[in-house]
Amino acid sequence: MPGTIIQYAYGASRLFPNLPDLPVVVAVLAALAAGTLIGLINGLLIAYTKIPAFIATLGTQLIARALAQLYTNAYPIPELKPEFKSIAQYNLFGAIPMVVVIFIVFAAVSGYMLTQTRFGSSIYAIGGNDQAARVAGINVEKNLIKVYTWCAFCAATGGILLAARSGAGNSSVGLNYELDAIAAATVGGTSHTGGVCRISGVIAGILILGVLKNGMMLLKISPYLQQVFKGMIIIAAVVFDMRKNAKKN
Repeated sequence: MPGTIIQYAYGASRLFPNLPDLPVVVAVLAALAAGTLIGLINGLLIAYTKIPAFIATLGTQLIARALAQLYTNAYPIPELKPEFKSIAQYNLFGAIPMVVVIFIVFAAVSGYMLTQTRFGSSIYAIGGNDQAARVAGINVEKNLIKVYTWCAFCAATGGILLAARSGAGNSSVGLNYELDAIAAATVGGTSHTGGVCRISGVIAGILILGVLKNGMMLLKISPYLQQVFKGMIIIAAVVFDMRKNAKKN
């Protein structure tokens, strides 16, 4: 889902800043709203129709990707407004990229929600066993909607930053980013069976994959082989997680 919403928000945020009389802040809010709406739809579908999450997000992925193409007619938009590009190109205190600052803020907020709030406890319970969580009095549907909406908001923010950082591009940007998200979470210790996740672990997974990606680029390894390595990493992490769960059981 994150990769799809990045595409959708990327296309929307690149379209709106080019309208002559539209303030950049309106474009940003419109892109955030568009991306967050997808998460809300995903949450409603998964919570109330009982459609498997993979199928629901795959369906909205196809729709969002098509809409992103329709927004731009599949043509790249060469230049965005300088005010819009400055969102991602600004350095705090002249040294810290704003992209890094926003990432830290979102990671801190997500970590706080997961570890210090009732919402976070409910999410862990639902991930571990949704039926047991329901018996315990947790509103499973409401919390699922919140999860997918928050995830979409984060991904939409990423799409905006990606558009601002590149300054131009096409609506196919973000393709297969969901694999990066899955790989980072899995390498960071998130269980594919649910109920186990730490923000610190996910951050570690992101850094590990980033180092590996940069290393492969420096070694001039083919992009196709890079995808092979990424797939192997995901499989290895899932196998490790399955064996760990088997030992616990």
